[in-house]
Amino acid sequence: MIEEFHSAEWRKSSYSGANNNCVEAAVTAAGAGIRDTKDRAAGHLTATRDGWSAFLAEVGGEWRKSSRSQNTSNCVEVAVTATGAGVRDTKQREAGHLATTRDGWSAFLAQLGR
Repeated sequence: MIEEFHSAEWRKSSYSGANNNCVEAAVTAAGAGIRDTKDRAAGHLTATRDGWSAFLAEVGGEWRKSSRSQNTSNCVEVAVTATGAGVRDTKQREAGHLATTRDGWSAFLAQLGR
């Protein structure tokens, strides 16, 4: 699993603001890696897909607006839980959501290269 992270796309935490006091995460088909933004050369922690899903369930599972929304309402929201994920339209939240299993969500992210 470690070799996968050399070419993975690392993303800085959305809670980091303008400073480098944060973590970065990379998600692959096999799992996830977490590293310190200030010391990338120090390596990273790895988690299996199940471990990463469990971690996300512990820290949230709440609906989050897409980071690519550019401050408009033309976007989607995602909620990740221990059992899967839900996706819904920000403009029509009451219309429900598309739900997928944990494996389905991981496969979707792998296809996107995330």
